[in-house]
Amino acid sequence: MPNIKLVIEYDGGRFSGWQVQASGTTVQGELHAALETALRQRISHVQSAGRTDAGVHARGQVVNFFAQGEIDVHRLKLSVSSLLRGRVSILEASVVPDDFNALNSVKSKCYRYRILQRTVPEALDRGFVWRVSYPLDIARMNADAQALVGSHDFSSFRAADCGAYTPTKRIDSITVIESEYRIIEISIVGSGFLRNMVRIIVGTLVELGSNFEGKDTSRSMKEILEARNRNLAGNTAPAHGLCLEWVKY
Repeated sequence: MPNIKLVIEYDGGRFSGWQVQASGTTVQGELHAALETALRQRISHVQSAGRTDAGVHARGQVVNFFAQGEIDVHRLKLSVSSLLRGRVSILEASVVPDDFNALNSVKSKCYRYRILQRTVPEALDRGFVWRVSYPLDIARMNADAQALVGSHDFSSFRAADCGAYTPTKRIDSITVIESEYRIIEISIVGSGFLRNMVRIIVGTLVELGSNFEGKDTSRSMKEILEARNRNLAGNTAPAHGLCLEWVKY
């Protein structure tokens, strides 16, 4: 039984998240069905590098599954992408060792959050950026973000329904830069993340970097992190600004 690894991309706005649910269209469900149709065989499970929430996009999500018989991975890539009609596209397909697991073998992954800083609504980037109409202090946001680098207890940035065994995670790097057309990109690289962790970090950075009169920005990211109290962090940023960029093994 060959172990097949896929690198896929998808528009999270079309799905109710990665994981199969009792109701709603999911990436896992759609991909699983398309694979079985293309291969003409039953597949027990499709494992992903991480379960993205509803609305979260992926440019480099990684999955693996076991199939029966010899598999033409090039043909599989084309067939499944065609069946899914652009809802999910397979970018790469390969046969990997049996011990490869898309989740357990991860060394690091990168999430990128995009913020559009302007007063008028987005037209071309709708559904892929969070528009913030007030000024943001990018330099302060980038400086504050560095307090999160390293291994820490991230309880302050954990959703209430997070089922992770431990709140301790490792962030390897975090950057806040302004790219073209007033787009702010927040890139976070780490070994793994708690539920909503990246979006809560982004929401907190936006609150700390809010640069207008009457806004209290006296708190620091370090203080929020060390408090281990979700109530002290910012609001959870909207899902549609977030994208899983890549996974490394």
